[in-house]
Amino acid sequence: MEEFKKKLKTQQLISSMICTSSLAIYFLLRFLTKDVSDFAQGLTTGFWVAIEVLALVNTVRLLVTLRNEEEIKKLYIQEKDERNIAIQKETSQKSSVINVIVLGLAVLVAGFFDIKVSVTLFAVLSVSALITIAVNLYYRNKM
Repeated sequence: MEEFKKKLKTQQLISSMICTSSLAIYFLLRFLTKDVSDFAQGLTTGFWVAIEVLALVNTVRLLVTLRNEEEIKKLYIQEKDERNIAIQKETSQKSSVINVIVLGLAVLVAGFFDIKVSVTLFAVLSVSALITIAVNLYYRNKM
């Protein structure tokens, strides 16, 4: 259980670091990209706000959990539960397949409207497929 506590403390530290460093990165990006469009700046702001909120929620959640021994035990059981692990594996596998199929259909449909969008979606599909193959090869060699 002490090892799990150390893991939670490390996660909390990383989450806190993300909270503080993302603000600095955001202002640096705003400074470096002051001549770009409002859309790009809005996208950057939205992305930053999402990362900041998620990191803040995770930091608070971990701080509260680390102060209560019973909550640590609940989280440990939840994380090590074989049923939850099996569900996560199945979800990841099925989501990956569905993602590739939907992207493939989107490439075909976008081809009728705009070639740039179709090529971009094809590039995303190719990168997604390469990532899937690389992860598959990694785990085949590891296990």
